Amino acid sequence: MATSETHSDYNAKDRLVVCCGHATHLTALAARRAWGGHLLALMRPSLPVWLFDLVVAPRHDELPEGGRITLTEGALNPLTAEGAHSQDLGLILIGGPSRHHDWDKTQMLQQVMAIAKTQPEVHWTLTTSRRTPPTTAAALSALELPNLEVMPLMRTGPGWVGRQLAASGSAWISEDSVSMIYEGLTAGVRVGLLTVPLRDGGGGRAARGLDALLRAERVVRLLPDGSVPTVQQHPPLAEADRIARTLLGRWFPERLTMDAA
Repeated sequence: MATSETHSDYNAKDRLVVCCGHATHLTALAARRAWGGHLLALMRPSLPVWLFDLVVAPRHDELPEGGRITLTEGALNPLTAEGAHSQDLGLILIGGPSRHHDWDKTQMLQQVMAIAKTQPEVHWTLTTSRRTPPTTAAALSALELPNLEVMPLMRTGPGWVGRQLAASGSAWISEDSVSMIYEGLTAGVRVGLLTVPLRDGGGGRAARGLDALLRAERVVRLLPDGSVPTVQQHPPLAEADRIARTLLGRWFPERLTMDAA
């Protein structure tokens, strides 16, 4: 932990305390009390909003925007739209059962086969996740499609998905993997959703966020007859950059002016 001497050259107004996750809130409040500065909470806090100087939360958290609350399209992520984005390359990201989703192996295999067969000119790379059931992973690896390469999770590494999104023109992502969907939109690829059955009670706030993306035609699902629709190109999300500019404008305007210069 930094000592008071470490911070002695800085004014309290120049400090920014950032917390994310319910377990960090009390520690962050204590840090602001001890050192001063501005306290930023990422994601919807479990404590009252007025305790924080600013809360940045996904729109699907359904907080009222304004004052201390700034909303984003999905959770912030570090990706950018830079990359080749070759239309001859595509990425398929498979998740698994979750708190809000059941799983249907046959349905998932049918969707993957439909995508690969409908667009034979595209080389598709598919990867699984920690939540992917072993039987599904095995069935996907057994698919014999000339334009589909299955890359199991254990053969990938840190940053692999980001590099693949930068190289690819489009991505199909199972709708249980909400953070990956917003990463795809941030990376600037065309994004389609692979349908995953919802558990009783629906998919919660995140599912409503995906519904909003569908209504805005930022993402698509396979058509009822199993055919693959054309995925439209949209301007990439750049929410991390937007929030950074918001913070600079609110608390450090002189640095915003320096960056502009």
